[in-house]
Amino acid sequence: MRIGFRTKVLLGISVLTLLASVAISISFYNRSAQTVGQNYVHSLRGTLSVFVQSFEDTMRNAYDVSVQLAASEELERLIQDYLAKGEKTEDAFEITNFLKQYQPDGGYIDSIYIYLKDKKQVITSTKYHAVQEIFYPDNYPWLKLLAEEPEGTRLTPAILQDKVSRAPRYVLTYYRPIVGKDGEDLGAVAVNLNERVLFYQLLNTGEPERDSRYFLVDGDGTIGSAASTSQIGRNISDLTGIGEILSYDPLDAANPDMDQIVVSVRSPMTGYGIVSLSSRSFLLQSLREQQIFIIAALIVTLILVLLLAGRISAWLYRPVKELKSTMEKVSAGDLSARAPVWDRDEIGILSEGFNETVSHVESLIGELVNERMQKKEAELEALQYQITPHFMYNTLNSIKYAAILQKSDRIAEQLGAFIELLQVSINRKGAFLTVKDELRMVKNYVMLQQFRYMDSFDVVYHVASDVDELYVPRLILQPLVENAILHGINHEKGNCLIEVSVKRHQEMLELSVSDNGEGMSEEQVAELMASNGGKRTPRGHFSGIGISNIRDRLQLYYEDQGTIKYYSAVGAGTHAVIFLPVCDDPADFEI
Repeated sequence: MRIGFRTKVLLGISVLTLLASVAISISFYNRSAQTVGQNYVHSLRGTLSVFVQSFEDTMRNAYDVSVQLAASEELERLIQDYLAKGEKTEDAFEITNFLKQYQPDGGYIDSIYIYLKDKKQVITSTKYHAVQEIFYPDNYPWLKLLAEEPEGTRLTPAILQDKVSRAPRYVLTYYRPIVGKDGEDLGAVAVNLNERVLFYQLLNTGEPERDSRYFLVDGDGTIGSAASTSQIGRNISDLTGIGEILSYDPLDAANPDMDQIVVSVRSPMTGYGIVSLSSRSFLLQSLREQQIFIIAALIVTLILVLLLAGRISAWLYRPVKELKSTMEKVSAGDLSARAPVWDRDEIGILSEGFNETVSHVESLIGELVNERMQKKEAELEALQYQITPHFMYNTLNSIKYAAILQKSDRIAEQLGAFIELLQVSINRKGAFLTVKDELRMVKNYVMLQQFRYMDSFDVVYHVASDVDELYVPRLILQPLVENAILHGINHEKGNCLIEVSVKRHQEMLELSVSDNGEGMSEEQVAELMASNGGKRTPRGHFSGIGISNIRDRLQLYYEDQGTIKYYSAVGAGTHAVIFLPVCDDPADFEI
């Protein structure tokens, strides 16, 4: 479906308005959510700090009680008396009454256990089941821990399950060994705090949010107290997905990408931490209500903007419509059509520019056609390097007289080489050859010239193994070899040598022709490189035609990447070098 300019303007204004409004709404919501989250985290950390302080005070009292009892001389005396005569439950009541003094009513200490090593008994601070025979050691896990830590707990209490009380329950326990004055191991004391009492009196007070949950966890993240005892013993990371929760950055707790707000405060004394999990959706409920109001306002604003944009686009579209109509006429061939200029704004400037463009179309078309013809002519001229009529005449005469004077296979070779060379020179199919084919044409040409000059010179080829299948312009080496044969060496002297070299330097290809002839002066080299061809040498040959042809073709195909250079000195021979880009596909450089 084709969409007009006016519709595009309306859509553009609508989309921009909508995107801007949505971006502002999202930004406002995210900032508000972040601010609310940070404020909530700050407030909650203050509440948790109060919880932690109360928890530390309670743990400190329990720890002090365990230390006092472990060092109490009165308790040692009562234990010694009981060990000496105690055989009935009533005999242990003195110890029970003594322990009861350290367990005030309404306090957090739930029970105190005294383990008597010699009797394998536990005396409690409650008259109910005051003396307990240890038939099942697993019911007293703190005794097992005491065996592993003979010095007892330090500041961090152990979370255990008390199975010998009226009902099994979780307790936080401080346990210490009891050693007599003479160093005798009398047993141990355990001060127990009821986990449920601690939770409801410490972690379920204050003014927490309705959707908040509190947990007491140890340094490894194991839950020691929670609203549901079924969660005790699990790792808090199972609920939060956070590993080192007590090291969790409180700023991350306000991250709006998290489904819940996680805040924790560690107890410096015990190493335990209190963790709060709060629902972010409940906290941000009021913000969502504001977001609904904002969306409704956006819809109303969008409707008003569309109505206004419709009128503005109608006014803006008029000059564009006229310009469009004029362009359709020109496209149909009416070059006399001109677009009206309504104003000096951007559309007016565009109309003036269009009118000027139409005025120059015919001249530009003519120039373009002429330029393409010139390029085509340059390409056709570059497809071959014409062998001079003088060379063709001499070669044909040489073959003619040789055929009369002798019957030799060499005649057939010379004639075959010459025919192949003529085919390449005249053939206009493709402007590029592989290095291998180009060298074969050079060798045919050299064979003819050696026959003509009666083998008065030798040619040596230095061709790298990795260049055979690379492409070069057709007949790019033959003019250099011809110059070396006709103008470089002196056939009347001996030891005439021409060297042809092709090698690769990474992404550049080097083709060179060297001779050990008479050489040229710097002025002659400069004149040769600046020549456009057609200047006659003292020997009667044309020099510079091949060089200018090579230079023009390099510029045509490779621009500044292709170069030809001559190095020569009088009496030191001449060295011609062509540099051009490595080409695996001639289509990369064909015109």
